[in-house]
Amino acid sequence: NAEGAIIGLISSARDLTERKAAEEALRLSEARFRHLAEAMPQIVWTCQADGSMTYINQQWEQYSGLTTATTLAAGMWSAIHPADRAATREQWRQALVSGAAYQGEVRLRRHDGAYCWFLERAIPVRDEAGAITQWFGVSMDIDERKRQERHQQFLSELGMDLRLLSDTETILTQLVERLGAYLQVAGCRVNEVDLQREQFTLLKDWVADDALWLQVATPGIYPFTELAPPTLLAALQAGQTVAIANTLHDSRTAPVANHYEHDQVHSLIGVPIFHQGQWRATLSVKGHSERQWLPDEVTLLEAVAGQISALLEKVHAEEALRASEERLRLALAGGGMGIWESQIATNHSLWSPEMYALFDLAPDLEITDELFNRLVHPDDLAGLQAAINNLVMPGGEREYNGEFRIIRPDGEVRWLADR
Repeated sequence: NAEGAIIGLISSARDLTERKAAEEALRLSEARFRHLAEAMPQIVWTCQADGSMTYINQQWEQYSGLTTATTLAAGMWSAIHPADRAATREQWRQALVSGAAYQGEVRLRRHDGAYCWFLERAIPVRDEAGAITQWFGVSMDIDERKRQERHQQFLSELGMDLRLLSDTETILTQLVERLGAYLQVAGCRVNEVDLQREQFTLLKDWVADDALWLQVATPGIYPFTELAPPTLLAALQAGQTVAIANTLHDSRTAPVANHYEHDQVHSLIGVPIFHQGQWRATLSVKGHSERQWLPDEVTLLEAVAGQISALLEKVHAEEALRASEERLRLALAGGGMGIWESQIATNHSLWSPEMYALFDLAPDLEITDELFNRLVHPDDLAGLQAAINNLVMPGGEREYNGEFRIIRPDGEVRWLADR
């Protein structure tokens, strides 16, 4: 009233049921999203329209070791690999400006300091007017897939490069060096196995530049007991790949733990190489510290071991060929015989060293048909030419046995039996 005393009340009321229902629905929706996000194995996150982070599930804290509060305040940027940070920032900026979905591959730091590859995807959420209100994102671990891709590329490049080489020593050197460096181990070696004599033949050994405490072993023969304990040998002979994370505590290497401790070999993988059911060789790598070997690393070593198996077959074939050639050389030398091959298209011939000796010619002299004809005694040349022509004519003889005379550079005449 005029004196300021309250004589009544005036109020208005409006129905808030729908708004309250909407707020409750939103609260329940957000609660369901949080429950779903926390149950997912991937890292799930949301951002405001400007990109500032509003939520990240507990998977992130378990993976990165960074608290949720720290991440919401500063984002995930500190955990991104320095080499990926600039490109990721630019991709995210472009998505915020354009409103297009964001996708990128990035390495994120794990709580132990290791970096793993993640595939990140984020899509915008828009209101009825089309304006972006927030972003929903997910970071999925693709590190195993990336490792597999790198392994396949390594195997492909290694295989192609080794096929270009013909020298066995060079091939083995390239193989152990590149495999050891790729896996970042302290050492890598290939041993051939002789089960009857219970010994290894060390074919090639490689030691990393920073593994100063290790020495490259001298190629040669070593008894089984010098390089591996019986339990390890039994597993390899049974065809089992042996992956040991800690040589001091694993029961298979415990009997010779002092040996490994002396060489500072604290982890290793040994892959047996079989051919026709027989244990023929072993590929091994060793680490200077405890190492939990990944399954794909074991698979990679087994794939390389397959290449070594084919290589060893080549080695044995080459050794057998060299032995056969040496036996033939000795037989030819002892019997006073030589071998020649006529290349009809070029009118040239290839002679063995013994053939040059029979004719008393320099071993580097190029042998042409014209030169050969001059060396044959004139009285025997026509008959020899007729016999050779008969060999190359269709329907002609398929074998020649004959005798003819030659005239050496000093004029001496010698008889040769030719077949």
